[in-house]
Amino acid sequence: MKKIGLLTSGVVLIIVISGLILTIKPSIAPTMPTNQPPNPTANDLIEVNQPKPNTAITSPYRVDGQARGHWFFEATFPIILTDNQGNILASSYATAQDDWMTTEFVPFSGEIIFTKPTSTTQGQLIFKKDNPSGLSEYDEQIAIPITFE
Repeated sequence: MKKIGLLTSGVVLIIVISGLILTIKPSIAPTMPTNQPPNPTANDLIEVNQPKPNTAITSPYRVDGQARGHWFFEATFPIILTDNQGNILASSYATAQDDWMTTEFVPFSGEIIFTKPTSTTQGQLIFKKDNPSGLSEYDEQIAIPITFE
């Protein structure tokens, strides 16, 4: 009889300890190592050489610069040309010019073909981080103001 009581007490003790561990464990958030600075800005992730802000562009227009490898997906990322009202005039892709499977900067280039708008002379060329997940928390972009020549 004493063995059953001792065994029951041991089982109860194990259940109580397991319950405490399960209650405490979820509050300990795992951390993922990263090579990126905390809260990086788009300027830490992409540098656009062409166009410079307020450059006058004509179609077709070649873009280039460098971006961190994780800005790309399958070696590309989207480029979008808008007018000053935010209307999309054209879209294209920039392509990595080197191995994009890195956290380092990778050169890119691309071309965007568009019809010059008649209603405005100003717009933006938007470089978007490719986000195959579709989750908004992973969206990043940089917009360069341009004029239409």
